[in-house]
Amino acid sequence: IFPFFIGGVLACFAGIATTSTAFVRIVKKYATKQVLLCAIASGALLCALGVFLKFDDLHTYQFGFLVASLAAAVMILAMRILHEKTPHVKEPKIVSYIADTSYSVYLFHWPLFNLLSERFDPGTSAGITVVSSLAFASISFYIIEPLLAGRAPRIAGFKISPERAIKPLAIVGCVLLAATIYTSVASPAISTFQLSNLSNGAIQADSHMSVTRKMADSTQASNYNVTPGVTYIGDSVSLRAISYLQKALPDAQIDATVSRNVSMGADVLETNLANNAVMQDVVIALGTNPVGGTDAIDRIVQMLPKGHRLIFVTPHDGRHTDPSSGAAAIREYELQLAEKYDYIYIADWHQTAVDHPELWPGTDDVHFGSNSETINAGGELFAQTVADAIAKADQGHVKP
Repeated sequence: IFPFFIGGVLACFAGIATTSTAFVRIVKKYATKQVLLCAIASGALLCALGVFLKFDDLHTYQFGFLVASLAAAVMILAMRILHEKTPHVKEPKIVSYIADTSYSVYLFHWPLFNLLSERFDPGTSAGITVVSSLAFASISFYIIEPLLAGRAPRIAGFKISPERAIKPLAIVGCVLLAATIYTSVASPAISTFQLSNLSNGAIQADSHMSVTRKMADSTQASNYNVTPGVTYIGDSVSLRAISYLQKALPDAQIDATVSRNVSMGADVLETNLANNAVMQDVVIALGTNPVGGTDAIDRIVQMLPKGHRLIFVTPHDGRHTDPSSGAAAIREYELQLAEKYDYIYIADWHQTAVDHPELWPGTDDVHFGSNSETINAGGELFAQTVADAIAKADQGHVKP
């Protein structure tokens, strides 16, 4: 919301046909060179924010959007002042075109990218999105909007009168409206993926009661008074594999849910520890939603009580290839911790996922399987990867 607020305040201050007296004073006060330097600095700051702040970084939401909005406002103000200082300089046509279509591109790009990313890799999706957004924005700004305003747009020397355009526009509008109504009525109330998550969540909840009872009745063992067994904290990838995990780990207490990030997983572990509900082997299968990052991983390691083992299931996110951010950075840090501490073990799901490309066609490159065959194969591989790591951990050290 605040970018629109900042833009609204700026519009009231600078205006177009009518400006404020404060704006007039600023125009007179600063030289053209100073204004250009200010615009360049703001643009450089925006580029730096775009390079270093990712959408999966908590800092992006804490201050990134606000700083970016303020930098954009400063750059716009600088350009507005420059416009006043150069009344005889004609604006380049490409700049005018971008100014005309930018808001419509803003409206079109996100739904287009989301739809395309279901079928294409991020680079291809972005390229098609840019071209499509500009095309739709051009049609909207140069044809549809003038016609709706009662003006006659001119395209390649051909004048389109509102009277002649009413019927074709009405037909296209009716077709689109009919398609929208049909899609709304015919589409399922819940997607296959959501239905799968709900079903898997119900399976998980059903198993919690029996596992909790077993834990309460179990004999406290070892010098650390730790209950043998597995406490598993995961996200939607684990939820997709819940039935396979329960088959491979029948006595495990599995807690997996959609959209859980690393920081939230650390909170879950903290709550379980406060309730004395953590078994000896603690499995953390998080990182595809990497908010919290390595700080949350460190928090998990520090919270782990003596007498426990920690097994990290490395996250896989085929949408991103940057090894220094997101799920890849989480995995790399987990591997480093396993080298450093002998009570930390790795279930390398990422490597398993890379070794089995047949699991990913038609998916979002995070949740394996697009049909029953690949879902079954992915679930079994995921569960086996985790089970093998736990079996190895059970032969090793606990936290001293």
